[in-house]
Amino acid sequence: MIERGIETQSELALRIKRAGYRRGIDHNVISQWMSGASKPINIRRFCYYLDKALTLTPEEKQSVAASVGWLKYPLPRQIHDSE
Repeated sequence: MIERGIETQSELALRIKRAGYRRGIDHNVISQWMSGASKPINIRRFCYYLDKALTLTPEEKQSVAASVGWLKYPLPRQIHDSE
């Protein structure tokens, strides 16, 4: 977050909302996800909008995947199914 000039979890939530994520998201939800207390309901969808909001590097994608318990960064279903 710091590398991108995002100072608060509320600002991160706002960027994800602006990218098109429609589920309820605010600083409390981000905090729970970051602490591991909960995970997004649809991990693929969340990761798609997180990448859209932040344009993640390959290393960041790997870190996100590990944080949600996946070996690889989840791709949206239409991309994943066509590979």
